[in-house]
Amino acid sequence: MSCTSSVPKSDTDSDGLPNLAEFFLASNPVDSNSVPTYATGIQHDTMDYFTFTYTRNSNPNGIECSIEVSSDL
Repeated sequence: MSCTSSVPKSDTDSDGLPNLAEFFLASNPVDSNSVPTYATGIQHDTMDYFTFTYTRNSNPNGIECSIEVSSDL
């Protein structure tokens, strides 16, 4: 990331996503036309499951991501 986009919680391109999220999701944090690719849905099986599919940066330089869930949010 460049100096202007290196502040993780900043939204350099004013598109509503913080720089760190854009970087992890393989989007350009300084280009508001660069949109991360992701999808959400419900998988129906013996139970219903929430699904989140995304494209991630192939070289995130030590950034790790985890998705947390709760039944009582």
